[in-house]
Amino acid sequence: MENNNSDTLLVFQATGIKEWGIGQASAAGRRIELSWERKQKIRNDFNIINVVQCLPGNNGDRDLEPNIMSICSCSNRLEHILNEKKYNKVILFGAIAQNVVDNLLNKLGL
Repeated sequence: MENNNSDTLLVFQATGIKEWGIGQASAAGRRIELSWERKQKIRNDFNIINVVQCLPGNNGDRDLEPNIMSICSCSNRLEHILNEKKYNKVILFGAIAQNVVDNLLNKLGL
């Protein structure tokens, strides 16, 4: 997790090949960076985490989706983070992030 002491958490699907190489939670694509700029925000304005902490693989031109085993293995960490701090906003990127976070929030009663 990239903790910037923010009250907004960005949840991405998984580490991509670029993120894996530089060791950051999410290297965020250019479209996301442009959206931050439009809101006069920078990366450090957010806490950032991936649903899956390991690299699910790459088929050459696209990062692969994480499998259910990876999601289950990493869900305790994400659950702890969601339970540890009450974020004002949790912004989800992708269906996997949406499904996992929805299930964890329901489990936590939040």
